[in-house]
Amino acid sequence: MYKGILFSLFIFSSIAACSTDSSQPVKTTYDSTYDRFVKNVFIREKTPNSIVYEYRDVRVDEVALLAGKYCQETYQAPAHLQAIRLHKNNSRLATFHCYELQ
Repeated sequence: MYKGILFSLFIFSSIAACSTDSSQPVKTTYDSTYDRFVKNVFIREKTPNSIVYEYRDVRVDEVALLAGKYCQETYQAPAHLQAIRLHKNNSRLATFHCYELQ
């Protein structure tokens, strides 16, 4: 009895697995750099002379361009990378300070 039920469940699950639509390709690339940044770079903290970004699937030098633009527009000073920390889910936190070196 139990063998018959298990066998029928196996057959039905096999048929269901074969009938799913697997023709849809898995998207592994982004359409543009903008899409990649919007989906993978987030502002986590703003303090009066620094900004912290959380990012994944983006290089830190690309995040540094955003930080440089932010610091220049807000404080008229260049951005300096202070620290990079590993965060949950393989993301990283990059802290940039906005000040003039003397």
